[in-house]
Formats: sequence, C-alpha cells, structure tokens
Amino acid sequence: MTEPVDGNPYAAPVATLQPRDAAFVLAGRVVGADRPVEWLKFGFALFKRDPGMWIALVVVVFLLLAVMHVVPGLGSLASSLLTPVFVAGLMVACKTQDEGGMPAIDHAFAGFREQTGPLVIAGLIFLVGVMIVFGVMLMFGGVAALGGIFWRGGAMGVGFAGFLLAALLFIPVAMAMYFAPVLIMVHRVAPMQALKASFSACLKNLVPFLVYGVIYVVLAALASIPAGLGWLVLGPVLIGALYGSYKDIFLGA
Repeated sequence: MTEPVDGNPYAAPVATLQPRDAAFVLAGRVVGADRPVEWLKFGFALFKRDPGMWIALVVVVFLLLAVMHVVPGLGSLASSLLTPVFVAGLMVACKTQDEGGMPAIDHAFAGFREQTGPLVIAGLIFLVGVMIVFGVMLMFGGVAALGGIFWRGGAMGVGFAGFLLAALLFIPVAMAMYFAPVLIMVHRVAPMQALKASFSACLKNLVPFLVYGVIYVVLAALASIPAGLGWLVLGPVLIGALYGSYKDIFLGA
C-alpha cells in the first residue's frame, strides 16, 4: 500500500504499513486460555489450503538445518544461528497466505534476503542462553560425579537437581526466542528488543501457553505413532499456529 509524499500527487510513492499494522502492540496483549485451540485451527486452515507446498517447505527447512548440524566443525553453530532466519522465512509464507497469496519454496529463504543480520544476532543471543543452560547442567553433573565418590545417593539427587534447574532455565530462553523471528522480520524490531518483547508476551500469557503445551504433547505423541509421518501434518500446522498466536497477541487479529 502506498501514498503520496507530503500530499504531492506527483511525488514518488512510499510504502506504508497495512491498516492492521496500526494495531501492532510490541508489549503484546493478554489473551484467554482457550486461544491455543484457535491458533491450531488457524494453522490447520493454512495447511489444508496448500498441504503439498507446506509439507515441502517444512521438509526443506528441516533437511537443510539437519545437514548443517551434522557437518563437522562449525555445522552445529551455523544451524543454531540460521534457525531464526529460516523461521522468519516460514513466517513470511504464513503472512503471504494469510493475505491471500500462496506459499512457495522461495519463502523459506526470505530471511536471507532481508533482516539477515538481526535474525542471526538473535540466533547468537539464543545460542549463548542455551550454552549457559548447558553449562549449568555440566556443572551439576560434575558435582554429582564428584559426590558419587563419597555419597552415591546424594550424587543422584544433585544430578536430578541440575537437570531440573537447567530445564527451568531453558524455559525463559525459549520464551525469548519464540516470537523474535516474526517480530524482527515483519516489524523490523531490533534483536534484543524482539527477544525481550517475546519473553514478555509469553510471560503475560503463561496460562494459554501452558494449555498449548499440554495440547502439543498430546498431538506430538499422536503424530509420532505412525513412524513419525504425522509430523508431515503437525509440523506445518505448528508453524501456522505460531503465526496465529503472533497475530492474536501482537495484532489483536
């Protein structure tokens, strides 16, 4: 959508935000505990309009990240840094379809054409957070191993405490990354600001996300039963649900 500059009808047009972007709230809105069902319905609605392309998109992204991950040397680092870039591309595919267009394989690489730097920075910050969590696990594991020399029962308790603490520490790290790619890609939010906004939005909607988590566990178990083939459907639906939750919380749409 474009409009004249300074009211001059002969001036070159400049891009303006779509009307619904006026409702964008970086801090996020509080939504009801029943909304996760609507997010999943939204994701399934996107999927069923073009299931073949959505399966292709998710498979391509998954395979590229998997191949990078197993490459010796810097493969794992590259995979971690580029995950937000690919997620941003999938969000572009969702946005395109939501606005009446069609998803395409090319959308998976949209994050490499714009906002690449900020997305990689967000991935780097996320990686640092994960490394801190992993460091906590290693620290408690070392203490548990040392304690096992003197007190075997205590070593098991220390090891379990370390695992539990690491799991609790990973939750806020995941919350910070959840919405960051779409905020950076669609709204040009700076990486650190996007991570903070994502964490804040997840925190104020803790109950809906707990409900979403329970539903996810059930759906993931069902999708894994037929040799994991159910993920060919659930994967794209979850991508669409992520975009649906972003619209719900940040756009009120």
